[in-house]
Amino acid sequence: MNGFRERYQDPPESYVEDSFEVFVSYCGSGLNRKLIRSYFSYCAYKYFVKDRMTNTELFEMLKKESFLENNQICVLALLKYYAGKDMLVEAEKSFVNFHIQRLVQKKLIFGFYKEFEGKIALPAYMLDKYFVEYRTNPEHKLIIHYSCGMDDEELKEEEMVDAGYGIFEKELILFYGESLQYFITEESEKGTEIVESRIVNHTETDVSFGTTKYGKINEILVTKELQDEKTLFSLLEQYYKEEYAVKRHFTPL
Repeated sequence: MNGFRERYQDPPESYVEDSFEVFVSYCGSGLNRKLIRSYFSYCAYKYFVKDRMTNTELFEMLKKESFLENNQICVLALLKYYAGKDMLVEAEKSFVNFHIQRLVQKKLIFGFYKEFEGKIALPAYMLDKYFVEYRTNPEHKLIIHYSCGMDDEELKEEEMVDAGYGIFEKELILFYGESLQYFITEESEKGTEIVESRIVNHTETDVSFGTTKYGKINEILVTKELQDEKTLFSLLEQYYKEEYAVKRHFTPL
């Protein structure tokens, strides 16, 4: 393991359809913890990184495994599974909240965490972010070419960061009304090629409102578009007061 940049090598695709049933029967009497942990890690990796659907009974087993051992890929698979649920029970909320806080502290951050907004209290800075994600060989180099404004804005180029397991990300702040245009190039031993191209408009970005500095700016932009001058002046006044208070009482480190 190499900190938050832990890599789990993609195993060969030798998959037996009834392997899960065989594994469950083995777990009842199996004493080889290394073998059991490896199977859990394999299934979790395939679900989290490769989007392979699996038997839902496995997630209960993964949860028990996460209490027995510090198995990061199992925790991430469970979080992804919970992110797809409409509602979480209290025990699931506690699990998600604890592990997301811990993973964020380790700087292991994935865009799907935002799917928990409204279910748990996410770190404030995540609420303002839009995540561009692409999955490939972790040894490859990915460059994102993007613009977040007018059509004639010059494209910026930045290398995407491998957050872990070959999942490359770029965090961006998009304001209400902005459109993100981007394409991604992948550099490998075969050369360089464009692997993804997309335009994301403000109706897709799920911009945040209120709460954070950028959320308050979004609220101001929406109010301006609605031509609600009374509310607009009130929001601007509140925003400038808060900015003044911050500058007066806090100095940059």
